[in-house]
Amino acid sequence: MSPLNEQTAKVSLDNLTSPDPIQNLRQLYSNVSSLNIPKSWGNVDTSKLHYRIGTSEESFHYGLIDVAAFNRFWSSFNEPEVGRDVQLIVYRESISLLTSGQRRFNASPEPMYPTSQPPSPNRRSLDSPALKSVTVRSKTKVYKQKIAVADTTTFATLISFAIKVQPPAGKQFVIRAADGALEYMPDDLVREVITGVEHTEIIVCIEDVGPPVNFDYF
Repeated sequence: MSPLNEQTAKVSLDNLTSPDPIQNLRQLYSNVSSLNIPKSWGNVDTSKLHYRIGTSEESFHYGLIDVAAFNRFWSSFNEPEVGRDVQLIVYRESISLLTSGQRRFNASPEPMYPTSQPPSPNRRSLDSPALKSVTVRSKTKVYKQKIAVADTTTFATLISFAIKVQPPAGKQFVIRAADGALEYMPDDLVREVITGVEHTEIIVCIEDVGPPVNFDYF
């Protein structure tokens, strides 16, 4: 794999003002597709947008494929971490099948500056295996085997896909690692939490919903 060849361009986000996120996502795709991209960039695929947080080559690329992904992108863009620019990414295929180039659109109206901040320790390295599939089970039963996961897959979406019913009244699903050592937050991105393996299992348990909290005696 040859080094990634990056160039930047600016794209306006000023017209992403709809109260409906799906309309803003469509407008974002329209903004990028209407850019006057230099011919020197070659064949650029503007039908599949990604974004990353930070300018490091190890920064993970998230697909902008649905409303949930757009909401995370928009939140990161409007509430950026210091020194970690949010950038849109598009790809092109090079002549060689063994190499690929990428073109980076700066989502900020300001020029892009490289960050000196080291990558977050929980950000997946490009050299680490990407999680490809997850098996959802309880302690006694397998509900779904080897569910394919994407960058935007959360633990909650895995559970709703594998188990089509809600827990009984007064109960809640609890998601744990296969060895029981960790409990996972439902809205966390699976690939950001589980790293270094291509397949894993998660255990779903049912627990009582805790009693109401009396804040007078908190």
